[in-house]
Amino acid sequence: MRPVIYTAPPLNRLVSYMTIGVTGLLICVQATAGELIFPWSKTTTQPFTKSTLIVPQQHSVGTILDDAGLNVGLELIDVDCAMQRTTVINNGVLVPGYTDVYQTGVSGIGVKYTQTQGYGSGTWDTVPISYSLAAPLSPSKLFGSFVRAQLVITGEIGSGTITSVPTMTQTWSGACITPSAVGATFNFPVNATVEASSCRVTTPALHVTLPDTELHEIQPLGTTKGNTTFNIGLECQSGSSVYITLSDANNPNNRTDNLTLNSSSTARGIALRILNSDGKAVSFGPESSVAGNPNQWLVGPSSDTSNVPLTVQYVSVRSPLTAGSVSAEATFTMSYQ
Repeated sequence: MRPVIYTAPPLNRLVSYMTIGVTGLLICVQATAGELIFPWSKTTTQPFTKSTLIVPQQHSVGTILDDAGLNVGLELIDVDCAMQRTTVINNGVLVPGYTDVYQTGVSGIGVKYTQTQGYGSGTWDTVPISYSLAAPLSPSKLFGSFVRAQLVITGEIGSGTITSVPTMTQTWSGACITPSAVGATFNFPVNATVEASSCRVTTPALHVTLPDTELHEIQPLGTTKGNTTFNIGLECQSGSSVYITLSDANNPNNRTDNLTLNSSSTARGIALRILNSDGKAVSFGPESSVAGNPNQWLVGPSSDTSNVPLTVQYVSVRSPLTAGSVSAEATFTMSYQ
């Protein structure tokens, strides 16, 4: 018998192929953006309250004349990153010699701006300023956040009206908030008249006695006699001009230079006349300190003024002249401009 020989197929034909599919796992993580609400109060305007700024007799540089403060609030919601805080003053002109006080339009008075430090504290930053803050300890919290403007004395006080001051813009920015920067501009409306450095009257009431005079000594009409000097005493601060108005106490509408006698006077045809330091007869005006008041006159600069020298005299004004007693009253009103 012939042997049977079996031949095996090539090995490579016995290999079956297996394809293994591998599916990748994609994990998506969505970050939650934080939010900063500023100003939380939605308020951006705080007016100054005083319409007149009275400068004290004794004052020093840095004295605060008025204050406009506002708690605007700052709310953080899921804020977990560092923040940048920047505050600037818009259109401000610095007072010479200062880096943080701005001109108001009235010499000697400037405006200074401050804000509470950090996210909210009891201490103050002087504006302008910019700095970084670490992530807050509490990512979600409502803070008290204040902004403030102050009118302060910077030197010799002038006169005038402050009608506006620069605005202040504060901006918060950070990588974890949306939008990435939040800010607001704060306004401090003002309309305040400044009473310039004034004088203290040291002789608020004066009694002046004239000498006796014979009738023939004040004739003909218009003749004067009995010149008697007196002074209105003043203590003045420098920085203004001193003006004065004399008024006729018995006839407020009198605009002549003849002072009306009291009803108790028994002399007739006589008046009193007051002369200023130049020897000029003073005409009377209303009791008012407003600049340009009728018959108001300049005494001099406050730095050089310690008194107002005056002279009173008899003057014959009409016939017939009758001997008797003479008394009259005048008031004076000072004006510092």
